[in-house]
Amino acid sequence: MTDAAATSILVRVQAKGGKFLANDIGAAEVTIRDAQTGAWLGGGLALGTSSGNLVPGYAPNASLSTIVTPASEPNGVPQVQWLVPVASTSGLQVSLPITRPTLLEITAFGPLGGLQSAHRATLMARPGTEQAQRRSTRRSSPRSRPAFPTSRGR
Repeated sequence: MTDAAATSILVRVQAKGGKFLANDIGAAEVTIRDAQTGAWLGGGLALGTSSGNLVPGYAPNASLSTIVTPASEPNGVPQVQWLVPVASTSGLQVSLPITRPTLLEITAFGPLGGLQSAHRATLMARPGTEQAQRRSTRRSSPRSRPAFPTSRGR
């Protein structure tokens, strides 16, 4: 058997149609397991003081989902915006001890300040590489979803 390669991912949990779940609403609990064996690989609280910044145009590190904000004037048009993380945006950085391409099951529950939301998603991770941002695969619950994984600094 080969030694485990450090595979780093950053998990951010984003409310459906909203911002990343930050400390002010209780953050989110994240669990990462091997989807085939069920073995626990990592987890913890996705913490941070910022829920991200809304920008009017797409940015390479923006979340894949857009957010529609109400018009600022009575007869104005609602704005479509993208959510961009900053250094203090909530998230959980995890280094996974995997030795082969592994199907991950990532579960996020939150906001912990009101346990009405949960979501489950899966993705394929390759040992020794930082993962690019990908869409989650919806399996349950309507309100929160992991916006994961994103490479730190992207």
